[in-house]
Amino acid sequence: YPGVKNLLETLTARKDVMLGLVTGNVEACATIKLRQFDLHGHFVLGAFGDDHADRGDIARLALRRVRDRLEPGRKIGGLFLIGDTPFDIAAAKSIHATSIAVATGKFDVSALRTAGADHALADLSDTNQVLRLLGLL
Repeated sequence: YPGVKNLLETLTARKDVMLGLVTGNVEACATIKLRQFDLHGHFVLGAFGDDHADRGDIARLALRRVRDRLEPGRKIGGLFLIGDTPFDIAAAKSIHATSIAVATGKFDVSALRTAGADHALADLSDTNQVLRLLGLL
């Protein structure tokens, strides 16, 4: 999708960002999909559909894994979940994360706003816009 690769490369290069994957896909399927588009090297951790059936539980597990990986004395400065469905928006709410919804799937920007997204974008093509939303610019 437009902008995904550039955004991931930009975020991966930063020392103050940890990227995790939250997906309803089982881990093996997620890995295949990420490798298909050469995106697999950007995520340091994840939580998957084979961990839990509920997306909120998957997000909570991912957050636990993030906390477990933090260096002693480090805290989470900002928590964001980027996704393309109302399930992703609900998962963000379940961990008190800011949701950035992207209309690259079945749901348009209006539907994602109606579902309660904190921010709704057509796509991720404007890396600087996303970085601003993440508080990194």
